[in-house]
Amino acid sequence: MTVSGSGGSRTNRAKIRKLWESPDRAWWDSSDDPDIRLTTFTPDEGKLWDSPGKIAAMAKIVMTAITGAKPDIGDNAKIEI
Repeated sequence: MTVSGSGGSRTNRAKIRKLWESPDRAWWDSSDDPDIRLTTFTPDEGKLWDSPGKIAAMAKIVMTAITGAKPDIGDNAKIEI
């Protein structure tokens, strides 16, 4: 599965304080540390592949090379978000 879109970083102090948890102290002294950023992502589209594992897919591709038939190695779909 892949998802594409746009992303960025923000310094929303109120949101950082809301999300702050004790284990975060391993990296920062407090939620007020100016180096903390929130990563944002807005998806545009996604793609999904439903296929057999690598070995089965490779076997089908080899058979295609031998027989000349088009391989059936799964389905895919594009999703607009």
